[in-house]
Amino acid sequence: TASDAGHVRVYEYSNSSWTQLGSDIDGEAAGDQSGWSVSMNTAGDRVAIGAYRNDGTGSQAGHVRVYEYSNSSWTQLGSDIDGEAADDNSGNSVSMNSAGDRVAIGAHNNERTGSQAGHVRVYEYSNNSWTQLGSDIDGEATDDNSGISVSVNSAGDRVAIGAYRNDGTASNAGHVRVYEYSSSSWSQLGSDIDGEAAGDYSGISVSVNSAGDRVAIGATSNDGTGNNAGHVRVYEYSNSSWSQLG
Repeated sequence: TASDAGHVRVYEYSNSSWTQLGSDIDGEAAGDQSGWSVSMNTAGDRVAIGAYRNDGTGSQAGHVRVYEYSNSSWTQLGSDIDGEAADDNSGNSVSMNSAGDRVAIGAHNNERTGSQAGHVRVYEYSNNSWTQLGSDIDGEATDDNSGISVSVNSAGDRVAIGAYRNDGTASNAGHVRVYEYSSSSWSQLGSDIDGEAAGDYSGISVSVNSAGDRVAIGATSNDGTGNNAGHVRVYEYSNSSWSQLG
């Protein structure tokens, strides 16, 4: 394909070796960088692929495509899920639920709340099309880059969102927010899970468990062991609040 279009390959482990399933899933156009983010369902027959520099809506608005494996080939499910506006970089992060019918998409440079505040959108696949669930989950403030990381639980009704440049604790300490989908809207569960110190970039990576009541948060520039040594903290949700485990 074209320069920097990107691609994804899916492999299956059988008889002690890895064999590619189907053909390459190529990016749409030059510069798309398709495969920047990727997430599969539990069965491994659906895959969501982020191409954060795709120009569908506008220059580098980004998009996500979802494919299903059937009859030895990968076929796109529904249409492209395009970013809102130019330079949003939608698809920078992506997370699919267990069934493969919900997908959360981060656009860390979206500017609805403020310049590069970022947002996350969650979509559901029904009747051969992708429809947004609830409203945009917008970043708190300018330059937060909310949506730099995203992770959904098995049901797809809870989503953890990293904003690694949030200034809640101090400049660029970062934070994670967890939301639950109920009564057609997204509501935050508990308070912000703030980074420890300035420059930690907490939330640059995030992963939530199947139930959606535990979340692991990466802070690559934390200085606990040494300059930029980094750390991970794991939190559990109980009695309407997040508490660190261990």
